[in-house]
Amino acid sequence: DFKKPTLFKLWINIIAGLLNDVVTGLPIGISSLCYLLICAVTAYLRNITLTPNFMNDWLSLLFTILLVNSIQVMSLDL
Repeated sequence: DFKKPTLFKLWINIIAGLLNDVVTGLPIGISSLCYLLICAVTAYLRNITLTPNFMNDWLSLLFTILLVNSIQVMSLDL
């Protein structure tokens, strides 16, 4: 069932984010937070839409990625 994220998928996102932070030299936890925000927004949008629309899904995903990247850049500036 793709509508309910399992705990395993969330742990994979956290581990991938931590590895990304270590490799790229970012503060630990920033990428994990960004990945979890993307998962949360996409799960929310998937649950509220009655009829899936390809264009709306991509536009909302691009907006979410833009928002998450701006959060990441602001956290790096601090």
